[in-house]
Amino acid sequence: MLLNKNKLDVVVIAIKRPAILRLCLETFKKNLLQQFDVRIIINVDPVGEENYSQEDIVNIAKEYFPNVVSRTPKKGNFSKAVYWGWSQVKTDFFFHLEDDWLLKSFIPAYRLQNKVNIKDIVSITFNISSNKKYPQIFEKYHLKTFSLRPCIFRSKYIKEKLAGFKFDEDPEKQIAKNTPSKSYRNPKFILFGNDNEGRKIIDTGKKWKMKNAFSKWEYKSDNIVYKRSEKKHFFKAIFYAIKYWYFIKYWRLRYIYIYRKS
Repeated sequence: MLLNKNKLDVVVIAIKRPAILRLCLETFKKNLLQQFDVRIIINVDPVGEENYSQEDIVNIAKEYFPNVVSRTPKKGNFSKAVYWGWSQVKTDFFFHLEDDWLLKSFIPAYRLQNKVNIKDIVSITFNISSNKKYPQIFEKYHLKTFSLRPCIFRSKYIKEKLAGFKFDEDPEKQIAKNTPSKSYRNPKFILFGNDNEGRKIIDTGKKWKMKNAFSKWEYKSDNIVYKRSEKKHFFKAIFYAIKYWYFIKYWRLRYIYIYRKS
């Protein structure tokens, strides 16, 4: 079963970027999570917009979901954040969500349930592109490898993968290169949706990173955390700031305001 009495733990990995988090929580709540009794497990690393505290970000999560467990470390590390979040999970399945994703349209819970009834399926991932780009296996779409895009995970599989977890490697890449676990020798990672369905999610973080001159970490590093890039030319900085402002407004209008009116 997907749920224990309709309960679902949701692990949220976040940094200090409130507008991005609000887009994420608003769209995922309206289009998916409102169907469940949700407990939010949120880690907020001390990286991002200087005018906001980690506690500010936790409080935003509480605006959307009253049941929140949080961690606000003094030093950021994405791998440690993921490890902590996954370690807190209590439900048989959980939803993994990073703060820079937006869910475009409604996902009925029963469509997820139909997939997780199959034993070897350990994750159902929402795709950022058309499903037609991936090979079809038994009427399901098989991911080439493990992914940390927004997805439902089978908790038993993830708990087993925490053994030997490395804090100096990107979580997605270290598991992708060694996917079997004790109970799942041939784990399957499938995409949500049918052949004719397009992308369900939008990556909102790219625009934020360009505006704020942040870049991601190296694959293997002692410092798995967003870092400042070299300072951009003045006019480029203005351009990226305007572009970010435009997309935030557009996404809110397209996927929140219009949704409420419909």
